[in-house]
Amino acid sequence: MRTIDDLISEGKKFEIKTQPEYATLGGNGMQIHPSYEYVDNGAQYFSWQEICKRFIATNYSKNDKAISDFDDASKIISRQNHLKLISILVALREIPEPCIKNTPNNMEGITINVTQNQQQNQTQSQNFELFMTTIKSCLSSEQFQELQTIINENPKIEEAQPKITEKLKSFGRDVLSNIIANIITSPTIWSGQF
Repeated sequence: MRTIDDLISEGKKFEIKTQPEYATLGGNGMQIHPSYEYVDNGAQYFSWQEICKRFIATNYSKNDKAISDFDDASKIISRQNHLKLISILVALREIPEPCIKNTPNNMEGITINVTQNQQQNQTQSQNFELFMTTIKSCLSSEQFQELQTIINENPKIEEAQPKITEKLKSFGRDVLSNIIANIITSPTIWSGQF
């Protein structure tokens, strides 16, 4: 079983790299590809993040702000976010006492509605995890980062959607077919939990 020191050491081994902006020439003319940050061994990196999340959730108070801070920093790969992930683990090691999230008027235990929302969010989170895991397993880390860049640069769905479609087409038919096949064949869908 891993300790927090193990997780910190493992995290320090990952190197966040930068792909500089580059241009390609294709049938539609010159296309400029923006720079982005990535990690070579993406699968190991995402596994490390998930193990850290589970470790924090298991070993620290569920109200500790470290849980949400770690989750927020793990959403986008960047040097800054990676340093924050390591810093959160170090802070938990050095000061393990709970650091409770600020709530309005420190109102804890907001009763039944909160419980219902947590259950709904958990289901949505599981559904989202199914899609994200499937997409990550079918794409290289560079391809996944390209999709992430499009979403970050185009916060409106109507702007991002055609760009995502074009990007997926550029990856080839097999990639999109694999993503759809993996989602459709997921036991979660056929068990009625989706």
